[in-house]
Amino acid sequence: MNCEELSLKGFIYEVKEVSSGPHPRKFCFVLGAGASLSSGIKSGQELVTMWDEELELRNEKSHVKWKEDLNITEENKYSFYSKFYERRFLRQPVDGYNYLEKQMEHARPSIGYVMLSHLLTETPHNVVITTNFDHLTEDAVNYYEQKIPLVIGHESLAHYVTKHISRPTIIKIHRDLLLDPKNRTDELEVLHDNWKKALGEAFFRVSSGFYWVCR
Repeated sequence: MNCEELSLKGFIYEVKEVSSGPHPRKFCFVLGAGASLSSGIKSGQELVTMWDEELELRNEKSHVKWKEDLNITEENKYSFYSKFYERRFLRQPVDGYNYLEKQMEHARPSIGYVMLSHLLTETPHNVVITTNFDHLTEDAVNYYEQKIPLVIGHESLAHYVTKHISRPTIIKIHRDLLLDPKNRTDELEVLHDNWKKALGEAFFRVSSGFYWVCR
């Protein structure tokens, strides 16, 4: 897949050309964790920094040994997000879900989500695939466009993804915040089979059109 970084004007021109040009295509938007930064949600790196300090405060000797055993250094620690999450909430896993809820409960859609909600409702490009747990995309669609999106926030609901998607559709491959979101290492290593089939359906009418939205 060829990747190209576009300016805002370039992105707008591309969407206009593809939507109304002689050879229309359908795009899919892929959201990573950085998309939520401007809405007040901490990045994975910020959370790792916080958890690192908290774990060291609890038991410095034990924490230093744990990092040494996993070869975790200051330079590479941000790639161990799931490991830090597991260790931070090892005693009470449910605390991890509550922690994330608290981190996200006051987040509000930034201008980027406002633009995205308009594209999802007013153009044929109506699919978002995200690793994020938050509700920013659906909140923006509800509030700014007064539309009801289809939110598929768990692999058990993946069969609701069809080849012919007619409404804004948000696919959360790591689950919704309120549906036991995936954070542990074993959960993130493999994509569930239900998602593999569902994403094949979602991509049925998408030709060379993926937009990875980072921030």
